[in-house]
Amino acid sequence: MKFPRLLAGPIALAMLFLLPGVPVLADTSIEGPRGVEEISDLSRVTRVAEALRSDPLYLSHLVPMRPVDEEELSDMSAEVAGAFDGEVPLYVVMYASVPTDETGGRPTLFLHALHEVSGADGVYVAVTTDGRSATAAFDSPITPVLDEEGLGPGARPAVTLSNVLAMLEESPRTPVEATPLTSDAAPTVEQQTREPMSDAARFWDLAFPGGVLGLLVAGIYLRWSMTESSPRPRAAVASVEVPRHVRRWFAATARGSRWRFRRRLARELRLLRREFEAAPAEHAGLPRAREAYDAAGLIASSHGLPVTALVCGMVLARHGRRALVAPDRGETLPCRVNPLHDPASRPRSFYLGGRRRTWPVCARCRNADVRESEAMVLRHNRRPHFIHDIDDPWARIALAKQEPFARARALIGV
Repeated sequence: MKFPRLLAGPIALAMLFLLPGVPVLADTSIEGPRGVEEISDLSRVTRVAEALRSDPLYLSHLVPMRPVDEEELSDMSAEVAGAFDGEVPLYVVMYASVPTDETGGRPTLFLHALHEVSGADGVYVAVTTDGRSATAAFDSPITPVLDEEGLGPGARPAVTLSNVLAMLEESPRTPVEATPLTSDAAPTVEQQTREPMSDAARFWDLAFPGGVLGLLVAGIYLRWSMTESSPRPRAAVASVEVPRHVRRWFAATARGSRWRFRRRLARELRLLRREFEAAPAEHAGLPRAREAYDAAGLIASSHGLPVTALVCGMVLARHGRRALVAPDRGETLPCRVNPLHDPASRPRSFYLGGRRRTWPVCARCRNADVRESEAMVLRHNRRPHFIHDIDDPWARIALAKQEPFARARALIGV
């Protein structure tokens, strides 16, 4: 079917003048929920509420310098339980709050949602990873008051908790039925501010993308017209033969494009979340599955990461899903040929990419010929490489067995 030549010019002009309206819609900022009833996703709130039923302190794995010693964590929980001489229930949540989360980065709204889900009265305190704090109280004889100047980021969680408890002890003994839902300070991560623009300034500011696309369509049309008017000889086209191994490289590289891996990572996160939400609360693999979801979700929400990071996020999500299927298996070693295959069982020697390899591989790669089309190939430094051969920290984490979740969070910086 030939391209209707008469329509190419009008289409280019329409894109030139009408497409500036598209970025206007995309540029419109979306406000977060204004109340608990407007929160569309309460899965994390529900998870935190369940944890607070057995422990008054919730310490997210994303909190920097989180203690790994169980005894230290128990001491911190005991401090929270003994606050106010045990007469008023206290719940402390230390977690990551960003503008893209379920509350739009508002810890006070998060606390109100916690009370709505759990139904437990008392004093609630939230401390975010960027040093902000929030309080809420429901049917409490104490009105909590905190001074954020003493809770800046960078302190160890145990020190922050001690400062919080000291401030709460000085709070006024004023009964309160429910503290109001107040606004919070803006998060200091992933936050962008825009100054209002006039309609004329907005049009000229956004006309450039539409103009570029319009000129691009016009250029394609002119190039197409020249090709139709003077076609290249078929013999010259047919004489160019791409070697088979080059076709394989570029086919494999096309499979490793960033947008495709980002879509696959989002799908893996949806599957993992659906599976651990359906699992019973006492399931032995839930802690590892949730840790995998937090680490992979942090990668998915971060911008500017390489393709190897997206692959690492998918591998971490797969670790979490396997923990729900076989919680007693522990940490597994990914297949070196393709970390998205089943876990590796034992090493095998074979030739791949013109070299002899001895890699731990999955059962499928061990029992059949390993082909280049099955291996994961990614573009690194503008050249395609097998993921095992890439000198990149994300690639090493994707192929690692020991503590992949903690290593991924440390690499992002949380």
